[in-house]
This record gives sequence, C-alpha cells and structure tokens, in this order.
Amino acid sequence: MTARNIISRRDFIAAVTVLSAAGMAACAATSQQSSRLWTADRGSSKLPPRGEFVVRNAYIVTMDPKLGDIPNGDVHVRDGALVAVGANLNAPNAEVIDGRNRIACPGFVDTHFHLWGSFARGVVADGEFDYFPVMSKLGPVMTPEDAYASARLGITEAIYSGLTTIHDWSHNIIDGRYADADLRALRDCGIRARFSYGYSRNLQQKPKETADFNDIARVKGEWFGAANDGLLTLGFASRGAGDTPPEVYRKEWEFARSLGLPITQHAGPPPAPRRRRSDAADDPLMAALRAWRLERAREDAVPAYVVAHDATLEAISEARPTSLPALRRVKGMGPSRIDRYGDEIVAIVNSVGRD
Repeated sequence: MTARNIISRRDFIAAVTVLSAAGMAACAATSQQSSRLWTADRGSSKLPPRGEFVVRNAYIVTMDPKLGDIPNGDVHVRDGALVAVGANLNAPNAEVIDGRNRIACPGFVDTHFHLWGSFARGVVADGEFDYFPVMSKLGPVMTPEDAYASARLGITEAIYSGLTTIHDWSHNIIDGRYADADLRALRDCGIRARFSYGYSRNLQQKPKETADFNDIARVKGEWFGAANDGLLTLGFASRGAGDTPPEVYRKEWEFARSLGLPITQHAGPPPAPRRRRSDAADDPLMAALRAWRLERAREDAVPAYVVAHDATLEAISEARPTSLPALRRVKGMGPSRIDRYGDEIVAIVNSVGRD
C-alpha cells in the first residue's frame, strides 16, 4: 500500500490491531475468570475417565514392520492406552466403534505450532496483513484469557485434523500467566505435547535481555510433576544466534541445560556471499537501502530481515531496477514485498542508485 491510497499502511495496521483487540477482549469477557487459569491445582488435576472402546473392521496402518497393515482389523483402547491391535480382538465390555471403510493409524505429530496465534488464521494474509507486522501488533495486547482461548482453538483444530502430539512453540509469553494459560489449554484438551517456553513480542525487540529464568523454573516445578499423566513435557524456545548476541543466547542455553530442557530455535539458510560493490562504504545505493530497511523495520516492529534479507538488498544494488516491472525480476522480491515496499525501493534507486 502506498501514499496514493486513501488509507495509509500505518492506519491500516492500526485499524486491524484495534478491531482484533476488541474481538479478543469480548472473547475474554465471556471466558472463565483469570484465577481459574492458574490456580494451584496444576499437579493434581486429572483428565476425566477415558473409558474403554474397540474400533472394529478398520484398515489398520500400524507403522510396525512386524505387524504391517491389517485389513479388517481391530484396535482396543482402555483408559487412554492401547490394549491390543489385531483381527477379531476379544473385548466384550468395550464400546464398539464401526471402523468399516475407514483407515486407523497412529496420530500425526506436529513439531512446530504457535498455539497462541491460532486465532489469527482468518486475519493474517499476504501484503499488509503479513504474519510479522500483524502479530507484532496483536501479541502485546493479548490477555492470558485470549491466549487460553486461542490455544484451545488451535488444539481443537489439531485433534480434528488427526494430530495427537504437538510441539507448542510458545513465543508470546508476556509474563507467567500466559505460560499457565497455554499449559492449562493443553491439559484441558488432553493432547500430548511438548511445551517450549519462549519469549514475547516485546522481548523480541530487546536482544540484550534474557528470558525469564525464574518463571521457567516455576513452570517446571508446578506443571511437570509426576501427576501430569505423562502427556506434557517442557522445552525451551530460544531466539538463538540470529536475534540475540552470544552472551545472551549462551546464558539462556546454559540455563535450559541446567534444567534438562531440550532447546529449539528458528533457523534458516546462511546469507549469500557478499559482493565487493555492495559494501556500504563503496556503494551509496547499498548504504541507502540498508538505512531504509532499518527505519522500516523499526516502524513495523519486526526484525530487519523480515523487510528484506541482505541477499535481496545485494540483488537490488546489482540490478538497480528503476521501475516496478524491473524490481519484480529481482530475486527475493515476491508479490508481497513488491506490494508493501516496491514504490519506496524504486524511489531510492532512482534518487541514489543512478550510475
């Protein structure tokens, strides 16, 4: 969106933020009071009785090389655990589920799921509604009740889609109540999960600050005792080397290891090799592009690489596109970036980049 539009890019994002915050506040108003989300019964509460049932005459994909596939097979389950898998199982007291013309297989595993953002599936899109600018605005205004409701929405979607294990990579933990809300949703729904305690949209902008070590230790002690049915495990979601200096991420990793927590982080390919002419000291265009990127990243409250990777700026500096059609041919300038930044980049090239 450009200055020629009736509504500016900033006003557009601001409007989305206000409307979404109002909708989530309405959701929170109809939910349980916050005290219900983080009372001290975390270690003692149990899932409701799960009974006994048998799925009969399904096509069973066991994923076990010894058993193989079993046409017209049965699956016997008692109290949430498998009793037997095979043909014509003896289960006289079990509820019978007709599995004819159905496939029965182990549940799927989702290894990276941001449950707190599930509510935004109908909001985030290309262009002005891209994930990073939208979530950087909505994340800080969420309440713990919003986080709980959004997590339950995401878990319900997961179960409906055949997922029985998920990795909840939770990176909007504004304070301990938000971690409790996510964990409450996981336990209330009864799904198996790894909960990785991360950071927040606010902490993302403070690379020299560490995660909340005291609260991570609290969560481990309160939620991950022997009475959690074995369904939940704890991990650490790290910003890592891409977003924090070595003294910060090493300190965080050492702390996580001291608690025995597995560590995960977002990662991507290394940047493309630098070309000599793209050095800012030698290339006024590259210097101008980097200054523009820094300013736009600050305005949108996103990391600079979300605006454009170094490799993309390198390619623009090499190609020196003076029109939008020429800019579209530059590697890394997809439709979303063209729509959001194209006019600004072309204007910089035309004002600075002429040889």
